[in-house]
Amino acid sequence: LFRLVAIRYLQSTLAENIHHVFRILPKAIEDSDDEVRRIMVDMCPSLLAVEEYAADTVKELQEWTEDAEIGAAVRVVLGEPAADRPDPVEHILADMMNALRVNINDTIDCY
Repeated sequence: LFRLVAIRYLQSTLAENIHHVFRILPKAIEDSDDEVRRIMVDMCPSLLAVEEYAADTVKELQEWTEDAEIGAAVRVVLGEPAADRPDPVEHILADMMNALRVNINDTIDCY
């Protein structure tokens, strides 16, 4: 709760506290609270607009493009196209079917 209150304060005073926002970027973006993460991603365009912080912000954001919760929002901030992800059910079924394929020469007698 404290982190959420703190990040909301930083969001409301972004112009004055941009250096603090940059400093907490790595911790806030990996926070366990989805709202904290979302707010941090929402503030990232402001960080990208400041030359001093832009390169390191891009570097940090690129680590989160595949994240299930914030990956799509991060890709939007970075100007990347939305990833065309396969249906996870199809992926699971394909893995299960591949696991069922057994070569008779690969079987091991377990007596």
